Amino acid sequence: MNVSTEPSGFGLLAHLDTRVEELRKLAPQAMSGLEVEAVHDARVRTRRLKAAIDMLEPILSGRGRKAVLKATKKLRRRLGPVRDLDVMIGHMDELAGKPQAGAWILERLHDARRREGKRARRQSAPSQILSRLGAWWGVRQDLIDARDAVDTLLAERVNSQLDMFDEQARRLVGAGAVGAGAASAAAVEGEAIVASDAPATEPAERSCDPHALRIAGKSLRYTLELAEAHGRALPGRVLSSFKQIQDALGLWHDFVILSERMLGDSIECELALHDPDLLGQILSLAQTTLRRAQAELKRAGDLWTKRGGDLSAAVRGAFPLVRPVVMGGDGASGEGKRVGVGAALEEIHAGQGGGQATGKTAQGAALAAGMERADHGDSGGGSGEGVVMPQLAGEIQPGAAGDDLIQQTPAGPGADGDATDPSNERAGDENV
Repeated sequence: MNVSTEPSGFGLLAHLDTRVEELRKLAPQAMSGLEVEAVHDARVRTRRLKAAIDMLEPILSGRGRKAVLKATKKLRRRLGPVRDLDVMIGHMDELAGKPQAGAWILERLHDARRREGKRARRQSAPSQILSRLGAWWGVRQDLIDARDAVDTLLAERVNSQLDMFDEQARRLVGAGAVGAGAASAAAVEGEAIVASDAPATEPAERSCDPHALRIAGKSLRYTLELAEAHGRALPGRVLSSFKQIQDALGLWHDFVILSERMLGDSIECELALHDPDLLGQILSLAQTTLRRAQAELKRAGDLWTKRGGDLSAAVRGAFPLVRPVVMGGDGASGEGKRVGVGAALEEIHAGQGGGQATGKTAQGAALAAGMERADHGDSGGGSGEGVVMPQLAGEIQPGAAGDDLIQQTPAGPGADGDATDPSNERAGDENV
């Protein structure tokens, strides 16, 4: 690479270059040696790199982006079960009491760790992952060509992820308040709570999903780290408070999957038939870990109740809202199709002198062209997909129809693309 062509003052690019280089070194250590810290660090690097590529997707060409994502996904999935077991073993060492049950569970966890390690080595050679990471050089060139779009993409991503996290956090806090209120009322009236007399279940759209809350928080945290690398850092107190909430959610998740593992192994070994005394001890340990999980979940909710308003205001103030204007929509899904990245790409296109696509990727040129079509009321040739044009809030033209119609495509469970099973986002992606 010709160093003289390297852009100066592009903190995000330097940050991602460092992450890719770290992953190149960590992947062989994690896959071959399966050292606890190497496994953990490699998985964290893959998640942070994926968060960056997902955010930058509108300005990246498909081939290189997909190759890098495939490499990180494969490494993450191969090491996931190993990391899960490392976390469970660590928490078992913290638990006191029931030594017979603890020893039985630990032995099974260590056996499972050895099996998963052998499977990880068989499934992928480090050389395969390293060769796919070579596609990073094409991705970084795309990023250099469209660097003026990064601020717009960051603002849009941060605000949409904060919306998702805030929605789930409010549900968590609301569910806790409703549950506490119902219990208090029952105690005052001296009435027993009978299942048949319980109030109807809350509608699904208002239920609390702690796993979705944890994943939304991780995604937002990774994006804020990218923003910091790009020179858009938040005050330390904001990040510190947010990390406390994330730590509580991570511990909730760790103790939940440990409880599930205890119960699953008990059933698999038919302890109820063969060793009921040992089963009783394991059930007691599982109750302990579940209580700790619930305590951590409550701590996360309490922290958000106390600091959530200030955190949200600080984040939104640091990242002026990018306001998507929806023009048309998919009648089946109700989701718009994003075909532009707003003012930043518009400036890039204007600098081309009308028609030249040099200086940005082919994908970036298509995005700018799509934005122009939207300006002229063309929704894409009748494809049925809406056009979403992110614009800086201050640049919205008054009187434009549909200004108040904002449509976002929510991330699926896990927001990582690991697998269709959201439980794949498990204990290793924890509290970094």
